[in-house]
Amino acid sequence: MFGIVIAAISGVLAFFISRRSKVAIVLMLLLVVVPQLYTWLIVHSIAGSLASVVIAAFLIRGAVRIFERPEGNEASTPNG
Repeated sequence: MFGIVIAAISGVLAFFISRRSKVAIVLMLLLVVVPQLYTWLIVHSIAGSLASVVIAAFLIRGAVRIFERPEGNEASTPNG
């Protein structure tokens, strides 16, 4: 059940990330990083490390692009 809830939250955040939401990208990063830190520091396991690092790297790359884009500049997007 927990996995379904996480998947639903991830889906909603992914939708808002595609709409260039700064809040959504930060929340998604937290959703990936916090459980992985828990796994490393509390459980003392490296399970899922590679996937989490790769996902976090892509999210950070996207976050940098979202945060450096000026507000209200919709004409500069490739789809706009």
